[in-house]
Amino acid sequence: MKRKFASLGIATLLLIVPIQSALADYWQGGKTWGGTTVYEFDSSVYNYSYDYENVYNQAIRNWEGISSKVSFVSRSHENSDKYYVGETSVQGLLGRMDPYNGSRMASINSSWSSTKVHVFHNNMDAFNMSEAERISNATHEIGHSLKLAHPVGNVTSVMKQGIQSRGPSSYDQTELKNKWGQ
Repeated sequence: MKRKFASLGIATLLLIVPIQSALADYWQGGKTWGGTTVYEFDSSVYNYSYDYENVYNQAIRNWEGISSKVSFVSRSHENSDKYYVGETSVQGLLGRMDPYNGSRMASINSSWSSTKVHVFHNNMDAFNMSEAERISNATHEIGHSLKLAHPVGNVTSVMKQGIQSRGPSSYDQTELKNKWGQ
C-alpha cells in the first residue's frame, strides 16, 4: 500500500513540476552581461517635443532595486541595448522589443547580445497617453529586454499588454528574481 501511494505521489509530482516551469512568465537564455543592462539612448529619443529621456529614465528606475542581480549602466558599446522612439504604421502598437545575437535577430528563448527597445510616439499620442502611461509602456518594453514575457494568468502586471499606469507589481518583481536571482 505504501509503495502504491509513493508511486502515485512521484507520478503526480512529475506531472506538476513541468507545468509549473512551463508557466514561468520569463524567457530562457541569458544576455551578454547577465542581469546587467548596458544601454544607450538613440538620437530619436531627443527628436520629439515630449521628454522621452525622462520617460525612459523613469522606466529604468522602475526596475532598479528589485534584484541585486539586475542593474543598468549607461554606456555606448556594440552590445548595449538601444532605446528608441519612433512612429509606426501598425495601428495600436505602443512599443516593441527586438532581441539580437550580434547583428542578427535572435529568438526569444536564446541568449542575446543586445536588444532594441522601441516606443511609438504616434500611437501613444493617438491614445492621449499620460506621462505615467508612457512610463508604464516603456517599463513594459524594458521588462521584455530583461527577458520577462507577457503573463499567462490573470495577474496584476506591468507586463500585461495594453495601456496602463503602473510600475512592476509584486508578481513582476518575483518573476524578475526568478529569472535573474535575488
